Amino acid sequence: MPRRPSGAVGWAKSVLGRDLALPVCVDARALLRRLAPHYKDEALVGAFFDLYCGEKASATEVLYEHPGRDAYLGWWRQELNAYKQPHQNGVAWLYVSWLNATADLEGLFAASCLDPKGPRFPPDAVMTAVAATWVTCDRTGLDVFERMEHPSGEPESVEEQISGAFLDMGLSGRRMRRHIPLAETEHVVRHCFPTEAETLIQTLRTATEKQQHSLNKLLASTRELFSEAPQIVS
Repeated sequence: MPRRPSGAVGWAKSVLGRDLALPVCVDARALLRRLAPHYKDEALVGAFFDLYCGEKASATEVLYEHPGRDAYLGWWRQELNAYKQPHQNGVAWLYVSWLNATADLEGLFAASCLDPKGPRFPPDAVMTAVAATWVTCDRTGLDVFERMEHPSGEPESVEEQISGAFLDMGLSGRRMRRHIPLAETEHVVRHCFPTEAETLIQTLRTATEKQQHSLNKLLASTRELFSEAPQIVS
């Protein structure tokens, strides 16, 4: 019998001759429908993540649709407040998930640095943290990392959670699905931080260049690995 829910559904159909639904804990939309009568707004988002066993980064777009931006932002900002610095691992996941769902850099900067209800991170540290998501990097060749992604809608095994945590220490950007050009990002920086914009932009440019250099080396090594051992991605 297959280990993953999607495989098990196909196997069950072959035996029973009829379709079966995925377990609700790995079906983001079904889980939201189940929880919506009992929770509202930020509490709904929190309850969802307490129970959801699928790949969480891909679920954020569903949550942004319902219960909506304000509720998702409230929960997201509350999670952000648990951290003291934007370079901590959990912040990287929050930044990637927010940008994947919204592409809203202005909202990210406001919640991180300007909102009295937020953590008030130093803006220069946030520039470096945003660059570390790879959102401003050239995405050419990044599809190679999709081969290593956990299947959407599947629960993660303990081994996958541990390996994912190690990868997130330096490669959280592998989950990024957006590209926001550096020039566009700089425009948002000028709007949000007018008095210190040029200094912050230089920090952002330097951090992006550093990330791009490391990323190019990593891509070359990864392609070499895959060419030598194609069976690992077959």
